[in-house]
Amino acid sequence: MTTIALARGANTAIDEPAVRASIAWGAGSSVDPCALLLAADDKVSSDADFVFFNQPRDAAGTVELTGDGPRGASLEVQLHRIPAQVSKVVVAGSMDGGTFDAVPGLEVTVATRNGRILARFPIAGVERVTAMVFGEFYRRDGQWKFRAIGQGWDSGLAGLATHYGVTVDEEEREPGWYPVPTDPGSQRWWNGTEWSVRTIRLFPETATGCGRCGGTKTRPQADQPPSCARCATEISNVLNVWSTKAAGVLAASGPQGSEWDALTHELRFHRVGKPPAAGRCGRSRCSTWSRWWRSRSPTT
Repeated sequence: MTTIALARGANTAIDEPAVRASIAWGAGSSVDPCALLLAADDKVSSDADFVFFNQPRDAAGTVELTGDGPRGASLEVQLHRIPAQVSKVVVAGSMDGGTFDAVPGLEVTVATRNGRILARFPIAGVERVTAMVFGEFYRRDGQWKFRAIGQGWDSGLAGLATHYGVTVDEEEREPGWYPVPTDPGSQRWWNGTEWSVRTIRLFPETATGCGRCGGTKTRPQADQPPSCARCATEISNVLNVWSTKAAGVLAASGPQGSEWDALTHELRFHRVGKPPAAGRCGRSRCSTWSRWWRSRSPTT
């Protein structure tokens, strides 16, 4: 079979028993891929049919999220083993920060396990959305096919998952910033109990633009990458207070328990990311910050 470049809405037959669906994107973006195994009513039979970062494979082990990296991820799909009651496998993704219209180089490829590409779908003309269905594998007259979709959702991963029948419990949602359903270009804070009234705007992270505040980056020293002076000052002030509290918790109980979780949520609230590279900062607060970063679970 030769490689087929698909337009939105087009489809192609897939004759291979097992394939790899890869989602790729350009630098400066972060996409969380997922898959949903759907019955004839276009709903999951149970939440076990939702494959994502917290549940990287379905109950039957026929679809598995692998190779999740900074510029791409893959889903291993064993079409020949998918249960008979599953009529579709939806390949989708979401963003916690930013929207898909600002993602460069977004593309889906379907390939054999040895890397031979069967179909490509470069996704263009994307709207300002925080979740997207890239494509789907579906059965037709006993044969599997792949359809290019590229449909966006402005209600984020929760809205997309709910549409396909996945149970989303707000009480179990991790505290953090999430897209505003009516304005995917903004986020609101979930504290574990209720949503904040305050919202923040989303900005694309570029070589010269700050994704945290939208300001212009400058180069503080010749050997350092461009950074945002405003955010650097804000984060420094946050860490001056935070590191003192964190040191006390570490000394008392280590990086665990409810107090440590609260410190994690505090950094999320202030949108404090990865600490400087080793050797770049000798201050005790950076050491504490680095220890927090290393202690994070995959779901943090």
